[in-house]
Amino acid sequence: RSQIQTRIASPRSLSSVNFYVSPVNNRNIDDDHAVSNEKSQLKKLNDQFLSYIERVRLCETYNNCLTVHCEHIKNAQVCTKDKLDSLKQEFQEYQQERFNREQKDVELENDHNNDVEKQVNEYKNRRTFLQHEHELNRQQIIDMQQQSIDIQAKTEKLRFDYENFNDDSNHYRKQVSYYQLLKSSILDEISHQRDIHQCVQSDVDDLNRQKQLSIQAHEADAQAIEIQNDNIFYDLTTQFRLDGNEKNVLKQTLNEIREEYKKKDNEMREELHRKYLNQYNQHKKKLIDQNLIETNRETIERHHLSNELNALKDNRVLLRQKLTLVQEHYKQLEVNVQRELKRQKDMHEQYDHEIKKLSSSVQEYENLLGHNSLTLPSTIKDEVNKYRQLLEGSDQQIGLRQIVNKSNK
Repeated sequence: RSQIQTRIASPRSLSSVNFYVSPVNNRNIDDDHAVSNEKSQLKKLNDQFLSYIERVRLCETYNNCLTVHCEHIKNAQVCTKDKLDSLKQEFQEYQQERFNREQKDVELENDHNNDVEKQVNEYKNRRTFLQHEHELNRQQIIDMQQQSIDIQAKTEKLRFDYENFNDDSNHYRKQVSYYQLLKSSILDEISHQRDIHQCVQSDVDDLNRQKQLSIQAHEADAQAIEIQNDNIFYDLTTQFRLDGNEKNVLKQTLNEIREEYKKKDNEMREELHRKYLNQYNQHKKKLIDQNLIETNRETIERHHLSNELNALKDNRVLLRQKLTLVQEHYKQLEVNVQRELKRQKDMHEQYDHEIKKLSSSVQEYENLLGHNSLTLPSTIKDEVNKYRQLLEGSDQQIGLRQIVNKSNK
């Protein structure tokens, strides 16, 4: 009887229960399907454990019955030795059957433990892969932050170039206004010089008219003097009754006077003509010089204005091309920034989802371990601590939640 109780309540049976419970705690915390399988296996193991306890209770009841029966046999001494032998034989068969059953259970537990070790190795490999992926994601976040900084710097440079372009455009607009004012002033000066030319031309016309009047007056004076000379010659001839020699002398004297008058007249004519030509040439030279100066100035100004306008047109075309390139580059940068922001948002959502999954898995493991009355093995504690460290972080390593919080900031 003591042997029966010892085999029923031996630590070996408790260790088998621990083996049934411990694999459940080593399940993968990242897979919801695995968790549900673990729950079903836990339920199954609990049922097996309850059935096992029921069988133990039945065995205890049976042992109690045997004990009462043995006491009855000893007290009454009515049971024969044959019945005792049969009972011993039956009990030995029962023990042998139980031993075989427990041996089969041990073999099954060993197989199950091997499967659990394989799963643990898979979980370790999965954890290593997740850590490597975590490092890669962290490096990608750092690279994306650097790219974001570069994009911001390029955006600031483009904004600065755009402001410079606006300043240059305002400067060229002011220059165009200045050249338009200069053109207006040149046109006004040309109109003024044209008016001056018209005034000079009117003065020349007045001089020509004065010349013609002077010539006509001189011819009239010459005719009057001829008539007066003829009258004087006739009066002298009639009054003094000169003979032929005296008439010849008088005619000769008159001819000399006439010749001298003609000579003086020609000299006066030449002098007047020379003065007129000199004054006319001076006016003409002055007018020509002014026209040449104005023409050269106008030509130079027109050439200068044409060059400036062509340069402004070229600069305007270049600035428009630069503005088009800047706008296209700015649009491309906006598209890249939106794409990068969307990518970071998706990555953050993925991180949040992974963190929630890890948190829920750790919480489920903690709940399962909290409801279990058996002792938690050190290996399961290490696994749970490692997963918690991967999620929350430690002094030597940054957790996923801290990385996501930093990236959000």
